[in-house]
Amino acid sequence: MSNASPTLIFPNRIPAQAYPPKTIKTPTAIIHTAYSYASPPQKPQDGNWTRFVCVSDTHQRVFPVPTGDVLLHSGDLTNTGQFEGAKITAEWIYQMSHPIKIVIAGNHDLSFHRDWYQTNYYRWHRQKEDSAEILDLFTGTNARESGIVYLEDELYEFETRAGGRKWTVFGSPWTPDFWNWAFNYKRGREADDLVSTFTEADILSGTTS
Repeated sequence: MSNASPTLIFPNRIPAQAYPPKTIKTPTAIIHTAYSYASPPQKPQDGNWTRFVCVSDTHQRVFPVPTGDVLLHSGDLTNTGQFEGAKITAEWIYQMSHPIKIVIAGNHDLSFHRDWYQTNYYRWHRQKEDSAEILDLFTGTNARESGIVYLEDELYEFETRAGGRKWTVFGSPWTPDFWNWAFNYKRGREADDLVSTFTEADILSGTTS
C-alpha cells in the first residue's frame, strides 16, 4: 500500500509549549497533532507518502503552515464572512506551496451561504456583502491558478503524483444548529437526511463545530 500512505499534520494556533508534540503512527499513516513551529515534522523520505496539512477555524488569522502535498482547510475562513477578512485568508492560501488546496466554508463564513445570507445578513452586517465577489476569491482565476479547490457538498478526486493513488475528498460546510449561523442543520431527522446525501470518500471533511 505504498501509494496509500498519508501523513497528516495539524498546525495549531496555540503556542507550541501549550501542547507537547504528539504523533500517532500506523503502518499506513502518520498523524502529527502538535509540534514546534521552529521544527515541524519532516515528511518521510521512504515510500510514496502523501502529506495532508489540515487546518480549520483560522478566522482570517495567518500563521506559518508546513509544506505538504495537500492543504485541507475545513471551515471558518473568516470571522463573519466579510470581504476584507476573506481576502486576507485567500491571499494567505494563494502563496502557500501546496499543489492542491482544498477549501471548505464554515458557519462563520456567513456570506458563503448565499440564499440564507440574503435574509440574515443584517444580524451581523450593516450592509450586505457581495457573496459572489467573496466566493470568487476561492473559485475564480486567481484561486484556480494557485491550486484552490472550493468544495460545497461536493466530491473531489485527485492524485498527487502521476500514476499514484487516487484520493477522494467530500467537503461539506454544514454544522449542527448554533444560534442560526450559516450552514446550520437541526439534529435528528434533518441531520440524518443531510448525511444520507454525502458521497462515500477517502476523506469526509467538514467544519469542526
